Amino acid sequence: MNLTPKEANNSNPVIKGSTYTVWQFLLRVAHRTDPPTRKFQISRREIQKEARIGSLNTVDNAIENLESYGLLRRYSVPGANDGYIYELMTLKENPVLKINKWSIAATLRQLADSLEQNNIALTPQQIGKWSKLTYQARRLMPSDQA
Repeated sequence: MNLTPKEANNSNPVIKGSTYTVWQFLLRVAHRTDPPTRKFQISRREIQKEARIGSLNTVDNAIENLESYGLLRRYSVPGANDGYIYELMTLKENPVLKINKWSIAATLRQLADSLEQNNIALTPQQIGKWSKLTYQARRLMPSDQA
């Protein structure tokens, strides 16, 4: 089971930094069983410790990034303190989309038009989420498209 996302014409990982570190750790967890499994339960604290990341906020951001890229699904377990159930997705199920500055601008324009037509204002939390998604999308773009 090879789940490592790659650029189509480049051997460098699409995801980088702490997100990549968490992804690699989750892949190792998935491969611990025989046969390897896509779903497993693990705590954020264990991810932090084993991936050698200094902050739970960094772990949370990495998990959010992986979810936004479509590489990870997270399911809560009511009443359990042992963390979430994580499911690793393959690229065939959720391919990494080709993103460029025009698709980002078009998406934001559509959102702004929809909000204006319906006289809706974004909450500060929603604005922060959109800002983060835009930043992530720009990081994924090849430098010649930025």
